[in-house]
Amino acid sequence: MIKYSSEWFLFHFKNNDISRWLASSASFYLLAMTKDSCRPFETSLPFKINQWQDMAFFEETESWHNKQNFLKIMSEKERNGENCVTLVLNNQLAFVNFFGLNSKQSLFSDVGIKVVYPANTATQYSAYIHPQHRGKGIYQLGKKFVSNYLFESTNTRLYVGAVRSDNRAAHKGQIASGLHSVARLERSCLFGNVTKNVFELHPNYKLVAVEGEPASWRLELIE
Repeated sequence: MIKYSSEWFLFHFKNNDISRWLASSASFYLLAMTKDSCRPFETSLPFKINQWQDMAFFEETESWHNKQNFLKIMSEKERNGENCVTLVLNNQLAFVNFFGLNSKQSLFSDVGIKVVYPANTATQYSAYIHPQHRGKGIYQLGKKFVSNYLFESTNTRLYVGAVRSDNRAAHKGQIASGLHSVARLERSCLFGNVTKNVFELHPNYKLVAVEGEPASWRLELIE
């Protein structure tokens, strides 16, 4: 993007406090899966759990990528006890996905909505796939590997993820991996008046407002 070009001005107008106060909106799909809906998984691809040394195969494929900063962040994640799934192909970090065990809640800051989870819930976040390995089904296979690992090797009862509603490719990949869209979280602002809504999308899940906590909902599984 050329500085001070029409595209530059449009980008910065859309991403400043004044424009967001005038009119803005954001929304997420909340996705979930139980063991009963976890699909069988078979692959010859060498996915690995918590092999943090695989991060050394990360390549800078975008102008904003910085491998040194990336490795620093990965070291912090490892020290903090986070979990990851990695796939290295042709000496390239082809896929990485982070997940948390026994997650209590998530705050979706873009919409200002908090979701509280039932016991034994695992959450996934920050998936990445190398550009040279996109369009090969690796994203869906990686997600299936994560879900099978969680339900077979941990005490996970519910597996939850989220994706921005305008990221159609990621949403499609999540659905293909076996997750279900269970709710849509929305925030809109018009001349400073903010509205937040939650829409249930699946008959086996419901969201209940948390008493005394504005913009907080509790996810419940209907069995």
